[in-house]
Amino acid sequence: MRKSLRVGQDRGPQSVYGKQKGSFVILTLNADSKTAGRLLGQFSVSQHISWDQKYPGSKPVVWQMLQLVIANFLLAFILAGLAVLGGILIALSRRVAGKWLPDWEWGNPDGETLTTLKLR
Repeated sequence: MRKSLRVGQDRGPQSVYGKQKGSFVILTLNADSKTAGRLLGQFSVSQHISWDQKYPGSKPVVWQMLQLVIANFLLAFILAGLAVLGGILIALSRRVAGKWLPDWEWGNPDGETLTTLKLR
């Protein structure tokens, strides 16, 4: 990559400067060496793994789990309420359709429709 992009070579306005930190490659385009050096100097990569690091939050884990359970119950209650509301709206729409649009199939239950055959 250094050879194909000519990284670190001063080519005027088309200069490319870069560096590698860990698995990251940082490139600056169209900058002079002084500006690119300052910009590349600001980036740093650090890796830290700890198995016994304490949770940084202020709430205890039990309280967080309780909040999660309450939120799930609230979500289930909202979904059940929306299902009941949808059923009520469907029932009301059938009644309104039966009253205002009697010829329409939606307003007449299956047993109340009359089929006539004009046979001669």
